[in-house]
Amino acid sequence: LRVLAICAVSAFSAWTAEMLGLMILKRRNGNDIRSIFFGIVIALFCPVTVSLWLPALASAVSVLFVRVIIGKNYKTLFMT
Repeated sequence: LRVLAICAVSAFSAWTAEMLGLMILKRRNGNDIRSIFFGIVIALFCPVTVSLWLPALASAVSVLFVRVIIGKNYKTLFMT
C-alpha cells in the first residue's frame, strides 16, 4: 500500500512540475503521460521506507530539467 502512495505522490509531482513549467514558458505540449510514467519509474527505484518528499522532489526536478528546459531537443538527445 505504501508503494502505491509513493508512486501516486511522485507521478502527481512530476505532472504538476511539467504543467507549471510549461505554463511559465507559455508552451502547450503537455498532453501526454510521459511525465507521469517518469514519476512512477523514479518512485519504483526508491525503497519502501523512503519519505514521500524525496521521490516527489526527485521527479519534479528531473521533469523540469529534462522535459521542460531541454524541451524540443528531448527527442534528439534521448530518442535517437
